[in-house]
Amino acid sequence: MRYFHKLTILIATAWILSGCGIFNKTEHPQPTSGVDHELMLIGTLGQTEKSGTIQSYSINPETLRAEHTGKVLTPSPTYMALNRRNSVLYVTNETTDQPTVSAYELNKISGELTLLNQSYTLGNAPTYVSVLDDKVLTANYGSGSITLFNTDKKGFLEQADWRIDLTSAGTSHPHAVVITPNGKGLFVPDLAQDKVFHFNTSRTNPPLTIDTEHTDLPKGTGPRHLIFDGTGRYAYLIAEKSPRIYVYKHHNGKLSLIQTIDTGAHSTGAHISLSHSGKHLYASFRSGTPGILIYGVEADGKLSEVGFCPTGAHPRQFAISPTDDYIAVAARDSNEVQVFIRDKKSGKLTRSQLTILVQKPVFILWDRF
Repeated sequence: MRYFHKLTILIATAWILSGCGIFNKTEHPQPTSGVDHELMLIGTLGQTEKSGTIQSYSINPETLRAEHTGKVLTPSPTYMALNRRNSVLYVTNETTDQPTVSAYELNKISGELTLLNQSYTLGNAPTYVSVLDDKVLTANYGSGSITLFNTDKKGFLEQADWRIDLTSAGTSHPHAVVITPNGKGLFVPDLAQDKVFHFNTSRTNPPLTIDTEHTDLPKGTGPRHLIFDGTGRYAYLIAEKSPRIYVYKHHNGKLSLIQTIDTGAHSTGAHISLSHSGKHLYASFRSGTPGILIYGVEADGKLSEVGFCPTGAHPRQFAISPTDDYIAVAARDSNEVQVFIRDKKSGKLTRSQLTILVQKPVFILWDRF
């Protein structure tokens, strides 16, 4: 099935905001060693959409000790993506007034973030950001569009280069821009249209195909986030408006449904992720008893339920540690990041002694350098 979109080159100059009066840095101690050093970055919301912070922590994976190393102020940082080639962090500022994506240089030892620049997304409420080589893409939930930016060698954002309107604003709410493992495809779950759009990527212009395909879901599903396994053969989708997880077989941009899971009382899906080993899948739900459903991943890509782990209120997002030993959950309405110990064999979770108290955490990036 094919669907045609009007693709418009944006030539209006997007202002680049300075950090003056908006972004501040705090002095912090320097960790003594950079060998196998782990950092946790936590995006938090403020009292208004124009406020918020990114908190930096140094994590000792052996003792599970967290040391706060600094913060920056930034409006509503709800999603992050790291370009490991140049250690630049891209952050969505999910606002309706002057929505932007921000680029930060990351100090891999201290966790210090230095603002490089910002660029307007030309679409309201950017809720997701992805990195593909020297390009950055955002899903603009409020405007029903996705935006593509080019970056230079140092990671600075150029002005918005391409924008694709999935349909008119208000009838489309893209919630993610997900790149396939081979980098050749882009998938966009549209929560309002109950579709998942697919684009082919290109190193020449246009960088995304104009003629796209899409996958339909039942009305009222509300597809939110989509992930692929490491091979790109299987895709997993979590719904926000219905208690469902969908499992697809993926081939050349086509998604073929092979399993539908009814999550029952666990509804209002938020985030979905695979363990680094690929043996277990985790999905967070915010309604009913908030928590994470745990599944085993079979050889054919299908899921078998392992169990459920309750968490704090509104587990919007979670991050699996680089070693696969822990999961950190952003419990937004409990004002804490809860860290759970992960059994690598069974996939089950148990609460650890580490809890990080922060105001309204909504995103966690946990990486090793």
